[in-house]
Amino acid sequence: VAAVLALARGSYVAAGRQPLLLLLVLRIVQELCHVWVRRRMLSFGRLRVRGLAEEIDSELIQGCLLSTENLLSLGRVEKRTIFTRPLLEVLGGNRYLVQELVRGAQECRRRSHNCMVARWMPPDERYHALQACLNEVSSLFGTNFVHFNALDGDTHQLFKSTWYCLTLAT
Repeated sequence: VAAVLALARGSYVAAGRQPLLLLLVLRIVQELCHVWVRRRMLSFGRLRVRGLAEEIDSELIQGCLLSTENLLSLGRVEKRTIFTRPLLEVLGGNRYLVQELVRGAQECRRRSHNCMVARWMPPDERYHALQACLNEVSSLFGTNFVHFNALDGDTHQLFKSTWYCLTLAT
């Protein structure tokens, strides 16, 4: 222990004598940390693209419109992405709600074979998360409905009103 303290004390004294060397060493350590973080993020991104990552993306949420319009004729369900936004932004800056949504998604993956996250969330948190997502989706289509209501005439050929279902999935 005494030898380690002497070595540490000697390094401290040497650093005091050569501050430029200390700054250079600190800068090198900082750059090495940045390189390591970038490589780790690249590796994680590669795993995510290949579908091998078990971690749930807690940064972004994707709003999608799933359509069965061509299910009978073409045999497929079509997916259209309508937005990709930061999860924290969609949930109104509520970090607790983000935490509960991610916890529900992790529980869903761990215990279930389907991807319905809302069933694994507590009732109040589920309500507020779904309401925030509904508000986000409604804000995208709201201007069209205002325009639809403002026409006040023969509108059956101009617009088609459709109901939609909202859920959270992993």
